[in-house]
Amino acid sequence: MAWQSLRSNKLRTILTISGITIGIFSIIAVFTVIDSIKNQINTSIESLGSNTLFVQKWPWAFDADYPWWKYISRPNPSYREYIYLKNNGETIEDIAYAASTQEKASTPLLTKSDQYISGITLSYPNFFPFKIKEGRMFTANEAEQGYPVCIIGYQTALNYFGNTDAIGQTIKVGSQKLTVIGVLEKEGENILGGSGDELIFLPVLFLRNYIKLDSDAANPNIILKPKAEYSQEDAKNEIRILLRQYRKLPPKKEDDFSINTSTMLSIGVQGLFTSLSIGGWIIGGFALLVGGFGIANIMFVSVKERTQQIGIQKALGAKRRFILLQFMIESVFLSIIGGIIGLILVLILSLVLQLLVKFSFPLTFSNIIMGIMIAMVVGFLAGIIPALQASKLDPVDAMRKNA
Repeated sequence: MAWQSLRSNKLRTILTISGITIGIFSIIAVFTVIDSIKNQINTSIESLGSNTLFVQKWPWAFDADYPWWKYISRPNPSYREYIYLKNNGETIEDIAYAASTQEKASTPLLTKSDQYISGITLSYPNFFPFKIKEGRMFTANEAEQGYPVCIIGYQTALNYFGNTDAIGQTIKVGSQKLTVIGVLEKEGENILGGSGDELIFLPVLFLRNYIKLDSDAANPNIILKPKAEYSQEDAKNEIRILLRQYRKLPPKKEDDFSINTSTMLSIGVQGLFTSLSIGGWIIGGFALLVGGFGIANIMFVSVKERTQQIGIQKALGAKRRFILLQFMIESVFLSIIGGIIGLILVLILSLVLQLLVKFSFPLTFSNIIMGIMIAMVVGFLAGIIPALQASKLDPVDAMRKNA
């Protein structure tokens, strides 16, 4: 009977569910985007390792009351400090040093004025995705002596050498010619910007031919992991003591370096996700409120139109709960249809975005269930009062009224 009522008023039904459709679409679309970004960030952070430490000039979590000029005046971690920590750190399992810059790079096939080059140590692949598809890694001698050799990303190889074999060929970077000894496997896009597909990696000591390693432009950092028997806090304390000793900082002077952890990234973006979630609920909430009022209004109209029918049903023995259930089913069903259409629109939007920006926005099962549950709750709340009103009608008075 509820389905017959909805079919007999198609235009009214379509207009009524539009509010619910927009509300569910707004909320689920926001949560789908948030979940996708969150998963990408968490995957990127997990690739760094939860126990990884980064010694840098700048902290990843700023104190609003901390004078910005104190950060600017800090020195960058140097290659000598990396060697000092490597030789003296008892809690350190593995340690690497990395710096980067931009230079003009060219081959007969392509010339690029702003090619990113990254200077790394031998242990760099122990911290970041670094799978060599063809060729090899630097030897210890090449790394320590700063040989003019390089390992290039998957896309870099295609850009500069096309479909030909890049191993053994030379690429001119700045005024130096580098021999390609390795090509990395394709990584794909990384939301944290850590993909090596378009980079050129070379021994960090050779990078000194292009830029001063401890300069701001090189953005150097020391990356390390503690031994299994030591906690992250143990390693942080030892690094702090060693760096203060190396930099000869007086006891009362504060640190002029930052020791960042990969988990700080998760904490830093959590506030953003919370704000986006609240925004989604507010935008979708208004649409759901309007949609709920629309359903309630239509249900009141439906009760009025079917007053005589309700009277006949009661006269034939229909109980209050039957009348109540009849209108509640109609209200909830109306809302669920709107919710399903909203979910379909989210699915279409996610597929379009994947094609346009090459980024995954999957509509998760939990979001589908949440969308349907929200629609059911809205339908229940919107229909309860009209349904109660219908169930309380006196059969004699109801049959006297015109339909």
